[in-house]
Order: sequence, then C-alpha cells, then structure tokens
Amino acid sequence: MFIKNRLLEIDEKDIFIEDKLRREIAIKNLASFIGKTTESFVFAINANWGMGKTTFVKMLKAYLKKEFNTQSIYFSAWENDFLNEPLLAILGEIQDYIDKNNKHKKIYRQVEKVKELAKQVTKAALPTLLKNLPYLGEPAKDILSVIGAELLNSYSKEKDIMQKFKEALNSLLDQIDKDRPFVIFIDELDRCRPLYAIGLLEKIKHVFNVDKLVFVLSIDKHQLSESIKSQYGNIDTDNYLRRFINLEFNLKNPSIEDFCDYLYTTVYKIDDNLYSRYTPVNIDSLIEPLGIIKFLSQSFKLSLRETEQLFTYICLISKTLDIKKSAINNKYFFISCVIVIYIEHRYYQQFFKLLNSNIHKNMIDEFLQQMLGDDYGKKQTDEIKAILLFLLSKKSSFSINDVLNNFDEEFSVLHEDLNNLHKEYEELSIEKKLLQDKIEKLNNLAKIIRQIQQKTIVFDLEKVLSHIEFLNSIE
Repeated sequence: MFIKNRLLEIDEKDIFIEDKLRREIAIKNLASFIGKTTESFVFAINANWGMGKTTFVKMLKAYLKKEFNTQSIYFSAWENDFLNEPLLAILGEIQDYIDKNNKHKKIYRQVEKVKELAKQVTKAALPTLLKNLPYLGEPAKDILSVIGAELLNSYSKEKDIMQKFKEALNSLLDQIDKDRPFVIFIDELDRCRPLYAIGLLEKIKHVFNVDKLVFVLSIDKHQLSESIKSQYGNIDTDNYLRRFINLEFNLKNPSIEDFCDYLYTTVYKIDDNLYSRYTPVNIDSLIEPLGIIKFLSQSFKLSLRETEQLFTYICLISKTLDIKKSAINNKYFFISCVIVIYIEHRYYQQFFKLLNSNIHKNMIDEFLQQMLGDDYGKKQTDEIKAILLFLLSKKSSFSINDVLNNFDEEFSVLHEDLNNLHKEYEELSIEKKLLQDKIEKLNNLAKIIRQIQQKTIVFDLEKVLSHIEFLNSIE
C-alpha cells in the first residue's frame, strides 16, 4: 500500500525549520566541500528508501545557494525515466534553469550550441548494415573490412563531436558562473528502469565529465545494485559503482522518535488531515496521537522500515474519518485505530485470543505487561490502557463505572497501608515510595478515564476492527 508523500517546500529564509531528522550539521559540512569544488566530481548520498533523502538534498541545495551562491538544478530521474535519452533530459533542465535565471542573449546562443552537439553525441556510433547490403554476397572478410573502415571513421567523428560538446558545455558553465561549480542533484536513481539508471551513470561519466560540473546522486545503494545485477548478473556492484562515484556519504539513520516526528509532521501532516475539516476548536491535549505512536514504535522495537509501513495505514486512517463526527470523536477513533494497528502488527495472535476471551480488567493489565515489557509503567501505558478499557468494555465482564469503583476501593486500601507505614517509619522507606508511586499511577489512570468519560466519546471496537480490515485490503 502506498500513500504519496507531500512534496516538501524548503523555506529559503529558514532552511532547517523542517529538519526533524537533525541533519543540519551534515548538510553544512557537505555544502562546505561541494561549494568549493571546481573539478568534475560525482558525489553519492546513500540511505534506505524512506529515510528522507529527498528532503536532505533539497535542504542541501537551498543551503548551497544561500551560503555559497552555488547555482544548481534538481532532477528527478524516476520522473524522467520514460524518456530514452537522459542526456537531453538533463540539458532540458539546465535550459529551464537558465530561462528562469538569466536573460542574456549570449548564453542562449551557447545553450543552443550545446543542445545541437548533444543531439550528435546521442546518435548511434555503429553504421547500419543497410548501407552494406550490396556486399552481402561477398566473402565475410570483405564485409568485415567494410564495416571496420566504417567503425574507424565513425569513432574519429564521435571523438571529435564529444570533445566539441564538452568544450561547449564548459563555456556554458563559465557563463553561468565563472568561479563556482554548477551542481546537478539527481534524485531517486534507484527507482528507475535498470537500463535508464545505468545509461544515466554512463552519461555522467563519459559525457558530463567537465570541470566545475558536480553531480550529487541520491541513491539507495542496495536497490541500485539490484538493478545493475538484473542486467549484468551477479557482479561486484561496489566496484562497478566506483567507476562512476568519487565519494559516497552514508546518511545516518535517525532515531525512531525523530523518524516518527518527521513522518507525522513533515511528510504526511497527520494533524492537518485530522482537524483541517473543522472550524477552529479547542481539541483536548489529554492524549496525543504522536506520543502514542513514538512510544509504541520504540517499545515494540520496530525498524524504521516497519514504522514507515505502518504510517501508510496511519495516514489512510486520518484521511478516511467520518466528517459527520465531531473532532473529538474522530481524534479518539483515530487513536484507537493506531493502537490496534500497532498491536495487530506485533501481537496479532495474543490480541485475537484476548478478544475471544471473557475479558476481565486484570487480563488487560497482563496483556500490556507482556506487550510492553520494561516500558510497562511509563506515562503512555496509562493512556493505552484507558483506551483499551473503553474499547473492550462491551466485550468484557466489567463496565467503565466498575473500573472506577474498583479504583476507589484500591485507593482506600493503598492509603491505609501508606498511613500505617508512616506510623512505623518517619523517613521515606522503599516500601513507602513504592506505595506512593502506585497511588500516583492509579490516580493518573483514573483521571484519564474520567476525563474521557466526561467528553461523551463513543468507542466502538467493531467499527475500529472493520475499519482496519478495510485498510488491510488495500495494497
């Protein structure tokens, strides 16, 4: 299942305002190197799919312009791989850049010269056998002699055209900026058709190898290697890629919390989906979805890839809420769906068993302890427990009022025990601290449940499960 990411617009005045993955230092260091490079250079930024490479290169591009006045273009290889010739596509992007940034007639004459030579470069070097049809009846050595002469002549012409193209391109770059490099950012190369990706790398190495032209490739090296192997077999792709790439920077994976924050606020903008259809209202901040998502992703020890996959479901939920419902009801329906999605992903069998049992309150505690391990007892545990109590109350032997009444009874017992300890020990003992912590935790859970209860929110487990089942059917 795929939800299209929203394109991130970089604020040129505050480039790092959306830097949720804390990559400002890496960008500044790379920009310092790239902005001072004057020779032909190919730089690769490597990270797994979904790790924010596009955001990274767009911030790098903006920072190079702001701090070094470096001219550059952004080229999405994947969006252009329907074309057969990457050379002409890149030159088209350069011309678009010049159209927007330069009005001198002289530079346009140079652009036309480069384009005309590029067309000659892209013509096939090998002569066709159609020219040699009259010789097909001759001995093979005569045919080879004719073709060999054609090839030699063609090679000489190709070499001359290539040299003229590079000289023309160099002159064009000088007219754009005589002292600084021109940078071409190529994104999503690993998502292209294998032949297109390989052809683009070959063009960069052999055709665009001119001074002051710097390429920054954004790649998932593993995926790109698989594309290369699909054409050349099980070769050493590291050595193969070294033919084209001068330096490689491995983008460090973010923390799970930073990654969740990035996906929630920057990529999918979940809160916009949740609340944008309502007139401004004061939505309670008792339980925040992002806090639950961060906690479960970390507690379940999910990989970044697993988390990104779950976010496609989370985004779909936020887009398929019933707009007839109130904002507060939709918020808690959304939180309920998020919790169940995470539980089903990691503990499906245990959750299924719980749903088909005669549920009592202690079973939910036992389930949470098994599920959360050492994280059981943290603040979000109470929030998740409260939601599960409301969701499962209709399938259980208890009501929410029963739960609150039990809390009152537990409070009385705990306070009595604490008073007895006060009489025995004037100083704070371990036993007294444990009792105080238990009372505080119980009080916090009761507070959450009562506040939710006061908002008259409708919790419907069957609706949550059917909504998730619908999402699971979307590929």
